[in-house]
Amino acid sequence: MEISNRRGLTTGGSSGIGLALAQAKETPMMQSSRAGAELGFVREPAIAVADAICSGLEQKAFEVIRGGETRTQMIALNPSNPAALDRRFAGMKAVLEKAVRDHSAL
Repeated sequence: MEISNRRGLTTGGSSGIGLALAQAKETPMMQSSRAGAELGFVREPAIAVADAICSGLEQKAFEVIRGGETRTQMIALNPSNPAALDRRFAGMKAVLEKAVRDHSAL
């Protein structure tokens, strides 16, 4: 699961609950992507995503980040040094393009 702040929903009032975006990657659409763990993309069964969210809520976790240590480090690095992430992905661009060239959201 990944939590993204690109779009999402935040509840109103004083509940203190915010949800950025939870995406379970076990869908027919995602089968067209060949970007796997070797490129930093982890797909989890939907039940694992739901379990992680529930566990985070029970533990009153401030964040629920899935995808391993590499993803956690990327999220931590982004606010302080986004150029470092840009360089990382620029170096992977050709391989990523090949991995997703047949990927389709339709």
